[in-house]
Amino acid sequence: MAAFRRRAPHVGLQLIAMNSTEQWTALHDGTISFAYGSRRPADETLTSMEMATDRLGLLLALDHRLAARPEVRLADLEGERVILEPGESQPGLHADIISAVRSQEVTLGGLAEVADLEALLALVAIGDAVTFPASRTADLVAPLSSVVWRPVADLHLTLSEVVTWRTKDAKLPVVRALIDSAATLGS
Repeated sequence: MAAFRRRAPHVGLQLIAMNSTEQWTALHDGTISFAYGSRRPADETLTSMEMATDRLGLLLALDHRLAARPEVRLADLEGERVILEPGESQPGLHADIISAVRSQEVTLGGLAEVADLEALLALVAIGDAVTFPASRTADLVAPLSSVVWRPVADLHLTLSEVVTWRTKDAKLPVVRALIDSAATLGS
């Protein structure tokens, strides 16, 4: 945002919370000009740029039985209660996590969805459940609570930061400023 504001100080931005699918629809109907999300569209009328990618791992309480390990495996999660953000927020990622766990024939002790990040972290910190954030997210939250992030050796999922715009709008000054700002952050 700061990079964009320096490039286009007289342009106002309105941030609207949407998942990727909603963003693509809003781009098509002109409701928004630029989107920030975690998935690339499979649509020739939209262009996207990946700014960053980050590995998913396991976030757990400091006193959890797996916390002392430098790395865990999905099989280690047998019987564990898992909390995820609601599937609507990132449906592809949500499904990929569940699929990865099932592919290892792991039976979880329960799977719940929690929309409130603070509540999710509190449940993890008290040892009620574990969750699968990206390492950068864990770097931000771990110092604020009693949690630790561990890589999962057989979980090969990443979370991307992607910006998307209508291909035909790439030369519009505002869109160009957003693209250039995103490129600066991504490099």
